[in-house]
Amino acid sequence: MIVDLKTKYQLAAIFHWSVKTVEKHLTEMERNEFSKYILAPTKDLRRVSLAGYYKYMEYKEAQRKKML
Repeated sequence: MIVDLKTKYQLAAIFHWSVKTVEKHLTEMERNEFSKYILAPTKDLRRVSLAGYYKYMEYKEAQRKKML
């Protein structure tokens, strides 16, 4: 299976967010069911599935709407 893996810098550029914001999202993703979308073969090398990150953003949006 071929997955479109991105670095945090690439995700920040795609979504026009700061790298710090993407880092926060990745930390949250690692703590729940979205951790399966993160590939971290070494401590300093972390790649994220673009599709998985998008699903996480949809999840965050749904959670925000629930709170309203």
